[in-house]
Amino acid sequence: MRTLFLVVLVVTGCATSDSRLRFVSSQATQASWSLVVDDRARGAEIWIDGRLRADACDRVRSQIRCELRGLFPGGHTFELRTAGAVLRRSVLIGAPWRDKMALVRVRNEDEAEAAAKAGADGVIIVGGDWKPIVDTAHKAGVRALVVGDAGGIEWASADGVVGGEIPRALHERFPEARALPWPPEAKNGDEVRALLAQGSVIVTADSFEALRDRRKRRVFY
Repeated sequence: MRTLFLVVLVVTGCATSDSRLRFVSSQATQASWSLVVDDRARGAEIWIDGRLRADACDRVRSQIRCELRGLFPGGHTFELRTAGAVLRRSVLIGAPWRDKMALVRVRNEDEAEAAAKAGADGVIIVGGDWKPIVDTAHKAGVRALVVGDAGGIEWASADGVVGGEIPRALHERFPEARALPWPPEAKNGDEVRALLAQGSVIVTADSFEALRDRRKRRVFY
């Protein structure tokens, strides 16, 4: 009976926390990040890049508005922390969308980090827990795309969706997000180079050397 009571208590707390904290909008540019967040609890702490920042945002009743400027290129995080709940979002700053992207399918954080190190422009998450994979990709300096479900743009901080559409209302809240069609997959390094000259391409780990060579020669199409 006690175990059952604890389970019900935890689930109820999570549901309440979800309704109290919500991202209204988020927009990243080359060196800034604008956010609007609902904090109906009106007591959440603001953490940016792992540091408490009480002076970083303005509060108007239950809404928090932040204009974070002068951010260095790479991954950044924003958290609202309150009793029993953390609302977290990561973003990639200073990495404009390329028209022709080398994308790698990944299923976990290690694969996302390996793809970034090899020189990929982004990862397509095809398994695992989306949110930590997105955070890892952003920290490593690459875009993170989810498959089919555009809702991952909001709750997992994804940069976009492959093989799906972004509803208008969601896109208005996260305007930098993109919906991409499935690109062709290269079978080897030569195909990577040929397909990238035409558009985006999916690259496998067997062809990472082509990405390393592209980065070395600074050829990004």
